[in-house]
Amino acid sequence: MRLLVPAIATALAATALARPARAADWDKPGWKLTFQDEFDGADVDATRWVKRYKWGQAQINSELQAYVDDAFQLAGGVLTIVGDKRTATYAGQTFQYASGVLCSVHEQTYGYFEARLKVPAGQGMWPAFWLLGAVGTSGVNEIDVHEILGNAPSTVYMTVHWGTDYAAGHKSDGSSWVGPDFSAGFHVFGLEWRPDAIIWTIDGVEHKRHTGDGIPQVPMYVILNLAIGGGWPGAPDATTPFPASYQIDYVRAYAALPDAGPADDGGGATGGTGGATGGTGGATGGTGGATGGTGGGPAASGGGGCGCGLVGSGDWVSGVAPLVIALLLLMRSRHDSLRRRQGASRSRLRGDRFR
Repeated sequence: MRLLVPAIATALAATALARPARAADWDKPGWKLTFQDEFDGADVDATRWVKRYKWGQAQINSELQAYVDDAFQLAGGVLTIVGDKRTATYAGQTFQYASGVLCSVHEQTYGYFEARLKVPAGQGMWPAFWLLGAVGTSGVNEIDVHEILGNAPSTVYMTVHWGTDYAAGHKSDGSSWVGPDFSAGFHVFGLEWRPDAIIWTIDGVEHKRHTGDGIPQVPMYVILNLAIGGGWPGAPDATTPFPASYQIDYVRAYAALPDAGPADDGGGATGGTGGATGGTGGATGGTGGATGGTGGGPAASGGGGCGCGLVGSGDWVSGVAPLVIALLLLMRSRHDSLRRRQGASRSRLRGDRFR
């Protein structure tokens, strides 16, 4: 028994060390992480973001806000773009509202883009998560992962724009989907951009797919902004709550690994049936997916996947160690019992000897 206990402990430690580390919650099978911000710092990271449009400053879409540098707050791992009713200057003009825009320094061609967001409600609010072609690229190259109007926060708009320029020759393919109230909680908005397809997902479930003309073939960057007013949402009114908060939990971008398959055959980012919280394939959903598979949970609590076996849904040591400990206790108990019986026998023999 004395030899057996160290042997079992050594084997257990060696096996535990040999197990692969638990996946981070941003890991996605078939994809390589190329950009991320979990917003864990105290301020916007200037190595990741620019607090202005990359192409310059101008009032667009008849919007009523100035984009300012102090419209951002970070707390508890969440970035908040604050839209408020206050005088501010932007693009040589004075506006009665102030808000913020962020453009990623990182640019890439194709990939999977994802952000976990909570939008503001209120007349005149216009939050957006989108991609725009790198400065200097020709033509219109824009993909709107989501646009939501604050007076109807349950409706999300998903659009791709293309053409020679916005003034003439502009084309687009857009769809809307009515879901939950996106101002009531956080939701994951994803976009897979391939040379021949664009796929929009919300909480891992596909809601739009575009193929054919208009798919950008140039490097693009991420934009997050909270516009106030404009020709589409209209101006704020007496019912609009201020300050308004567009909250971003994280932003991530990925590039497909060479052996990754397309989304609809179970190897892509958007997964199969069920998407982010379960399904049959893919990176944001599926058996063994990064954010959960069949019966699985978020990767932070076990790395996704089946979630139905002893060691498949969590830390291996926490699953196996209790069984090993119970086995050792049982063996120790039997060993002690045997020693007591042997001791009693020796005592009887010793008594017989001196009788």
